[in-house]
Amino acid sequence: MYVIQEGSVQVSKDNRFVRTMKSGVFGELAILHQAERTASVRAIQHCYLWAIERKVFCSIMIETARETTASHKRHLKWSKRFGHYCNATLNRLSEVCAETTIDSGRMLKIRPQYVYLITKGEV
Repeated sequence: MYVIQEGSVQVSKDNRFVRTMKSGVFGELAILHQAERTASVRAIQHCYLWAIERKVFCSIMIETARETTASHKRHLKWSKRFGHYCNATLNRLSEVCAETTIDSGRMLKIRPQYVYLITKGEV
C-alpha cells in the first residue's frame, strides 16, 4: 500500500486510464482483500511516497482493533448500566461498539434501536 505525499500518479486498469491522483492512497484493496493488485500506477511527476507492507499494515490494524476494543470495554465497565455484566458479555459488547463524535451545539438524533454511552464531554 502506498500513500502519496508529493507528486502525482496515473492509475490504469487493463491498459485503460482510470484517473490521476495527486494525493491519497493506492494499493489498499489488495491488502484489505488479500488479493493481487487490480490496477497499475505510473508516476507522471516526481513522487514522494510512503510504502506500507501488507504484514505491517495487518499488524497495525489488529493492534488498533485490540486497543479500541479494550477502551470500549473499560468504558462499559465504568458505566452504571453495563458495569455488572460478566466479562464474556462485556467482551462481545466492546467488539460491536461504534464510536462517533458530535460537535458542540449539534443535535443528536436519538434512534431507539441504539444505546448511547457518553465517554467524554456532556449533553
